[in-house]
Amino acid sequence: MSDDVKIAIISLISAGIVALFGFLGQIAINNRKSHEDEKKEAKREQYQEDRDDYFSEQIETINHKLDEHNHYAKKFEEVNLNMLEMKKDIEYLRKDISNVRKQKKK
Repeated sequence: MSDDVKIAIISLISAGIVALFGFLGQIAINNRKSHEDEKKEAKREQYQEDRDDYFSEQIETINHKLDEHNHYAKKFEEVNLNMLEMKKDIEYLRKDISNVRKQKKK
């Protein structure tokens, strides 16, 4: 074989090896990028879950306070109704007493 043919064969083999390493390097880069993207996606999902949990807790707290408020509002309404009934009873008794006094004067 002549030297030119040997050089051409060595050049082809070298080019093939360089192309193979380039191809393998690109695969490694793609795998690394894919892995980094998966990490970013996992972090984003975790952040979203944490945020959802936080808002759920806040909503539960608000609902609990609202239930408490409604309970006290109901109790206040009952007390208010009782006071109105007592006021009517007192007015009735006052009228009764004033009628009794009027009858005694006669």
